[in-house]
Amino acid sequence: MILVGLALNDILVYSESGSISAPGAQWQGRRFRWTRQFNRFLLRHSQLYLFCYARLKSAMYASGILDVGKVRGLDFVTLTPPSAYQKEAWESSLRMLAKIVAFCRGRGYRVGVVVFPMQMQLSTEELQLYHNKYHLRLGDGVLSGEPQQRLREFAAITGVTIVDLLPVYRVYHPEEVYLRNAMIPSDPSHPSVKGNQISADEIFRVFKPSLIDSICTRTEDRTQNSEPVASPPSTCAPVWSFR
Repeated sequence: MILVGLALNDILVYSESGSISAPGAQWQGRRFRWTRQFNRFLLRHSQLYLFCYARLKSAMYASGILDVGKVRGLDFVTLTPPSAYQKEAWESSLRMLAKIVAFCRGRGYRVGVVVFPMQMQLSTEELQLYHNKYHLRLGDGVLSGEPQQRLREFAAITGVTIVDLLPVYRVYHPEEVYLRNAMIPSDPSHPSVKGNQISADEIFRVFKPSLIDSICTRTEDRTQNSEPVASPPSTCAPVWSFR
């Protein structure tokens, strides 16, 4: 089985080669090329710079000096109000996902898609946090899970099993399930260690019945193809757990 991990910030416009089209991004292109290269060098080689950079950038977002919607706008395409780029991003991303599904099925692999939610989808309080603290302008379908609904519709059409992690993430406090440390004061998309464990448990819960069926089928096939023996039929092999 092939599991495709899909974060909502993966919904972008892709070329045939898989590169990302990012029109309107403030810090992209030739204008800031050398600044960005020097910045990346320092981020890789200086812990002090990394620490200061993360704190300063967070403060600049909060103060409005930097517009997170322009600097990091591609991270929130699926959650912003409807736009031409958003429409194109959904069409492009679903085409890419359909190609992945066809590629896997053409080689005999089953496919599942795991959808990771973003922090501002977990509750009204979290949505307000990103609106008030970071001045992020988001659409009306954030809390209703509109992006996840689009992906469920895609899964229904293609026959792909989908694991929507939004409901199970909402059971926990956001500080528990998203990455936080001294270097990263706020990350709305990457799971913490506990978030990854919660994800793994939910993936296993969804796929456990099909795993049991698959193991039983293989066991029965091996039994039918082997020499008959004078012993009672064996039960299916045990299914493992992520814990």
